[in-house]
Amino acid sequence: MIRETHILTRKTLCIVLGALLLLSLIPLIWIAFYNHPANDDFVFGLRTMRAWRDTGSLGELLQAAAEEVKAAYGSWQGSFSAVFLFALQPGIFDESLYWITTPVLLAFLLGGTMTFCWTVLRRWLGVDAHTTWAAAFAVCILSVQLMPCPNQGLYWWNGGIYYTFFHSLALFMLSFVLLALKAERRVWQGVFAALAAVLAFVVGGGNYITGLLCILLLLAGGIWQGVKKNPRVWMVLLPLLLLGVAFFINLFAPGNEVRMAEYADSKNSVFYTIYRSIWFSVRFMVQWTTPLILLCGLLLGILFYRAAGALRFSFRWPGLVTAASFLLFSAQIAPTVYGMNSSGAGRRFDIYFYVYILLVAFNAFYYAGWLHRVVAAALQRRGVKDASFTNALMRKMRRWTPAWTLALLFTVGLHIFQPQFFDASKEWKQRASESITSLSAIYSLREGDAQQYHAEWCARLAMLRDPAQQWIEFAPFSVRPYCLFYSDLTQDPDWEWANASMREYYDKEHVVTIYS
Repeated sequence: MIRETHILTRKTLCIVLGALLLLSLIPLIWIAFYNHPANDDFVFGLRTMRAWRDTGSLGELLQAAAEEVKAAYGSWQGSFSAVFLFALQPGIFDESLYWITTPVLLAFLLGGTMTFCWTVLRRWLGVDAHTTWAAAFAVCILSVQLMPCPNQGLYWWNGGIYYTFFHSLALFMLSFVLLALKAERRVWQGVFAALAAVLAFVVGGGNYITGLLCILLLLAGGIWQGVKKNPRVWMVLLPLLLLGVAFFINLFAPGNEVRMAEYADSKNSVFYTIYRSIWFSVRFMVQWTTPLILLCGLLLGILFYRAAGALRFSFRWPGLVTAASFLLFSAQIAPTVYGMNSSGAGRRFDIYFYVYILLVAFNAFYYAGWLHRVVAAALQRRGVKDASFTNALMRKMRRWTPAWTLALLFTVGLHIFQPQFFDASKEWKQRASESITSLSAIYSLREGDAQQYHAEWCARLAMLRDPAQQWIEFAPFSVRPYCLFYSDLTQDPDWEWANASMREYYDKEHVVTIYS
């Protein structure tokens, strides 16, 4: 008979989740080899591509990237850090290198998420290593596998860098702030504070969603440390100051006025922005709070129960914490609502979702601590030792491992076949696969869609590279792999975000896609 303590220990759970995360990345990276640039990649990569093609000099390349920042700052957007990176998309060196996009974005997303989870749980709260890593792996799996729009968040350089990458940098920055506050040796205090300060300025030059969220978090952290009269409060205020300066430079760029002129009819008042942000938040949370997420939140709460209970914290305000989490989630949507009167495109949904998953994990921890306090108080009134009850409860939870596994598989099935993926124009297997990122990649590879898309793109590339062909009309792609396909050319040869940019990029006179 198998001993109950060996059914599922925290160490085993950590290993299983780590292995599952690694295995789930294989199809995501495999399909990336069939990926190609799209739209804004050609717009922001034109200068740098020509600089590298004509000189092969790293200095000239970086100067061209800086010129792109200057041009965009005056004509379209103030996101100086992001535009610099837009200009360095891998395809400028060779289109065959564009596959690097996905490993880069995954590395930063997973690295930032795990660093943040480790910093908060292990370094600040003293949670044991196995629980910490199990929770971090679980958050990473949910963030990647259930993300709303992988084709824009992981497979498109421009969209992925602007949102997924800067979200990841923000997690690193916040982690360094926390590590600086916790470090015992002055040398590490200085190192972490310096890293946080540099990243804060970089993040301020990125997207407004992440920038605003970080300002709110650092402001709250600064107030907290100030109330505690912590002499290290400057380690929070310095990144906040640099982030604010960069955000100001970003926000008041002349190019933003040009861009906002296109959305003049969509600009909202502050009060209407607050209302619409809350409305969108409710909609997203209703959509994303599926049985699978609820079960994962419950399992995280069980995982956290012992660790949260060991803390010297009252956990008295679970409702207030949930309300604050909701308002924080809503705040990140406000910049897009204010400027565009919408919640944005899929790449924005991705970072909303990353934050949502982190908030689910945070609330699971807090409610686990609150429940532990309630149970401990009840046990104390009955004269029962809390430690004995907790040990018995954890043994019972481990005994239920087969039941938890079946429940998890069942809710995964419910998620795969949820109504929002029922597109009648697609085969049922394709509809089901699009609910989970790795499953979609496997489907596209197995059905040959990724390979067919790559072959058709290479055929286009051969035409684009042929100097004798100046007037080019493409047929539409016959397949559109869920992970890889973002957008195609239009029939308008002068559309600046696709046709015109590709025409200039490959020195052609006319480039369109003809739709029958």
